[in-house]
Amino acid sequence: MSEFDDLRFKHDFMAFAQQPTDVLEGALLVSRLVEPDLDAEWCRQELGALAARVGMGADAPTIVSTLKAEGFRGSDQYRLLQNSSLAHVLRTHEGIPISLAMVVLSVAKDIGLAGHGINFPGHFMVEVEATLIDPLAMDLVDELARRRWLKKVKRSDSEAFVVASPLATVVRMLNNLSGLALGEKDFEGALEFSGYKRLLAPRDLGIIIERAQIWFAAGGKDAARDTLKTALGLAPNDMVRAQIEQQIAELESSGRTLH
Repeated sequence: MSEFDDLRFKHDFMAFAQQPTDVLEGALLVSRLVEPDLDAEWCRQELGALAARVGMGADAPTIVSTLKAEGFRGSDQYRLLQNSSLAHVLRTHEGIPISLAMVVLSVAKDIGLAGHGINFPGHFMVEVEATLIDPLAMDLVDELARRRWLKKVKRSDSEAFVVASPLATVVRMLNNLSGLALGEKDFEGALEFSGYKRLLAPRDLGIIIERAQIWFAAGGKDAARDTLKTALGLAPNDMVRAQIEQQIAELESSGRTLH
């Protein structure tokens, strides 16, 4: 039996991993983890209605001003799983940066504008037709604000404003969910969310090691060890391999934490 056989939407995530071209479809998959009975067609219709209100031929600033006028904004209850559900965002007009970004990107696509996510550290952003947008504030990011963001994270422009592929965007949405679950010591939930990340990026060493850490925190020492052994096979060099071997040794000696 595979460690992923218990995942409710295993085949849907695997299908997305094979053809990760539509970020909205990926976001709807993540939304189903929060709301299993999600009406995806309703979400698409709501997004289409928003695009119609923006209007064909509109530009990025018009998208932002229209969505802001519609009341889209950051949630006052930031640490809610529901904020990662697109249906919840469309019902309440509140969300977190990455879920609000999905609204912006969907509207942009529907009116014929090119857009993509920006994997900024700690704060997902959007770029539509070379216009940078902060979806949480639902506002444009001018050059002065851009420099302030860079100063805050102490990164170069090329390091901080990285284009997020649809696959990377969905993994980041799952990161939010697993982080919230861990904060509540919901290890079962954290393992489920990390399992979907493994399906999307099966050779991502960071995801595999994170999964071992969750197993260890949950008391699954054997599963943690087996997962670290999987990571050993993907180590890119001797230094990383030695670090993983040290973690396995610490686990075997019943150390309390994996570093």
